[in-house]
Amino acid sequence: ATMEYRGEEDIVARFIAEECVMAKDASIVKHKLFSAWQEWTEHESEKAAGNWSQRRFTEQLKRKNIELGGMGRMLYIGIAIRSDREPEV
Repeated sequence: ATMEYRGEEDIVARFIAEECVMAKDASIVKHKLFSAWQEWTEHESEKAAGNWSQRRFTEQLKRKNIELGGMGRMLYIGIAIRSDREPEV
């Protein structure tokens, strides 16, 4: 179980390092970051992690000191998608 836990931590850390910025004043709507996570896991062939629920993803982020905030706790606080990673509209 410890190896699985460590593996999950490493995948989330890699996602954050490659796709996100961490800043005290940063925030992102939860479903946007979760969608980015799902796309990234698909691209990285991390199928098991791509099947996580949003709740499981949130638990992993909380372990990295990402807070929930905003009205109805709909935001992740302290993290955002890197601006050069924003999908084209």
